[in-house]
Amino acid sequence: MFSKIQRNSNIYLALLLVFLTQCTSFKSLDNKYKNAKVALVLGGGGSKGYAHLGAIEVLEENNIPIDFIVGTSIGSAVGAIYADTRDIKKTKEIFFKAKSYELLDFSLNGSLNFFSSLSSPIRGNSYEKFIESNLSVKSFNDLKIPLLVVAVDSISGQKYVIKEGSIAKAVRASSAIPPIFKPVEIDGKILIDGGVLEPVPVQTALKYKPDIIIAIDINNLPNKNKPKNMLELSYKALWLAYYQLSRSQAALADIDIHPDLTGHGTFEDNNKEELYRLGREAALKELPKIKDKLIPVL
Repeated sequence: MFSKIQRNSNIYLALLLVFLTQCTSFKSLDNKYKNAKVALVLGGGGSKGYAHLGAIEVLEENNIPIDFIVGTSIGSAVGAIYADTRDIKKTKEIFFKAKSYELLDFSLNGSLNFFSSLSSPIRGNSYEKFIESNLSVKSFNDLKIPLLVVAVDSISGQKYVIKEGSIAKAVRASSAIPPIFKPVEIDGKILIDGGVLEPVPVQTALKYKPDIIIAIDINNLPNKNKPKNMLELSYKALWLAYYQLSRSQAALADIDIHPDLTGHGTFEDNNKEELYRLGREAALKELPKIKDKLIPVL
């Protein structure tokens, strides 16, 4: 009789322990971003993301702690690889080896059905595979630095922050620039590029109340050439709006690292070293301010 009661008690205790463990894990999922000293926010900007690498290198060289990372678009890609490696040299090596033709899987069928479905000229499968193949882990929970990836739910029109599940798929969703890249479906949501709402996602970082937010904004004004046609004019208008939104969001950070990337476009594959160098220069310029901000909280 007593052995049966003891056996049942052990089962109940085991079940209770599992329940409490699960509750703790769900709670800790959010808590790991709270009470952080330094949040690093990486903005979108396509191939200008090479500037992120230079800026992060300066932070790492100067032992600036990074407690969690928030990334949009290319910022989420750089953030994911760096959160996995915690080594900017390895991260730089991975991105410098990447070729645009390897990442952009053009779809003729997607282009032909552009106006009749949610197909796009670029599918995004290759981009996702690139991220996945260069990660040593698959899930957010296994990253060395906690990561938040910002996308946009195109149905609700709301920001959608991804912090669990497949890292590579989340990065692909955050980088799905309409109408060039096909949107990504996650949890019944049709997700597109996070830069639509948060090109520099400082507001997402603010939710977790870190002591210091370091934002890297890699957006720049378009060239001052006179538009030749309505397509060029429309593109320039969108670029201007994106730039102003980026600058207003970066201004909310404690540290705003903003490289001068004048003359550089969103889709180019031949100025990696220069973009990287400009990122370093911008971070070095802000370094004294970063160190001054850190003194009271370390």
